[in-house]
Amino acid sequence: MNSFKKGNSKVVVIVVVIIILAVVGFIIYRSSSSTGSYGDNTASTAQTKTPVVTQQPPAPLDTTDASIDADVKSIDANMAASAQDSSSVDSSLNDKPVSQEY
Repeated sequence: MNSFKKGNSKVVVIVVVIIILAVVGFIIYRSSSSTGSYGDNTASTAQTKTPVVTQQPPAPLDTTDASIDADVKSIDANMAASAQDSSSVDSSLNDKPVSQEY
């Protein structure tokens, strides 16, 4: 009935001690990390300063006909450039593969 030998009992004791140390270490780790994350942060919030934000007045708007015409011409030029880019992409998608002979 004596299934454990003297050498096996030492191994069991060592394994049990390692498990106990691991559990105790995990408990200590969890308790220290939870107080750091959820602890009372009144000291750190008291030291922070609120940044001073100064508001800049908005830029004056130029609503003359000449300004609107210049804006429309700029938009048209950007749209034309976008159309050119789009046609370049479309042509590259229709590109035929080149044969690779060695």
